[in-house]
Amino acid sequence: MDISESLSILAAEFSAWRKQKTHAKTHVPKTLRQQAVSLLERYQAGQITSALSITSVQLTQWRQALEPGENPSFIELSPQASSTHSLVTLELNFNSGEKMHLKGIDNQMLLSIIGALKS
Repeated sequence: MDISESLSILAAEFSAWRKQKTHAKTHVPKTLRQQAVSLLERYQAGQITSALSITSVQLTQWRQALEPGENPSFIELSPQASSTHSLVTLELNFNSGEKMHLKGIDNQMLLSIIGALKS
């Protein structure tokens, strides 16, 4: 099977990255992941995974992480009566690299947030 120029160029970039990385568990750079996902518009997933020596699971995860989510970026919560309990600081780190920081929330508000995220 003949590999086109864009796929072979990216394969060379993956090869160069693999040769220079310092640790075996080093994550693939975001730019390479984005380029691999963009090739899905022109090539079958099997062609991409074979040429880049990646798994179909990796390609699927990268695609999902780069697609805009269907979840709202803002979840409205009903106001709760002020609590005398200790306040919580919460940090969420998503696979896409995005982070969410919530400071000064009480346990009841935390439970409301979890419930909203589940729905």
